[in-house]
Amino acid sequence: MAAVQGAAIGGGLGLAMACDFRVATPRARFVANFAALGIHHGFGLSVTLARVVGNQRAERMLLTGSPVSGKEAVVIGLCDLLVPEEDLMSAVDVFAHEIAGLAPLAIRSIKRTLRQGSGVRWS
Repeated sequence: MAAVQGAAIGGGLGLAMACDFRVATPRARFVANFAALGIHHGFGLSVTLARVVGNQRAERMLLTGSPVSGKEAVVIGLCDLLVPEEDLMSAVDVFAHEIAGLAPLAIRSIKRTLRQGSGVRWS
């Protein structure tokens, strides 16, 4: 679970997208700045970003490098929760405990099923 309270740019975006969930504050912003740097993106963003926000929006983010605010990130599904900065870590803790309190084999099975065909390997 990622807690994003500032800029998740380039590799930071890749790291946030490697997490199952993202919780952000209004100050958060997400930027895929790879094209502006003249490099191809990495971090599996072709799969993870497109899976979360859809192919069209992922392509727009990757090709334009336009920043996405914390508020917009929740609207487009890039983040799961938007919370005030002072509540960030407690919100992440509550969210994580909600999942951790469930049956671990069921959680593992559900995650595996959701990722089948996505190119993401789970063991």
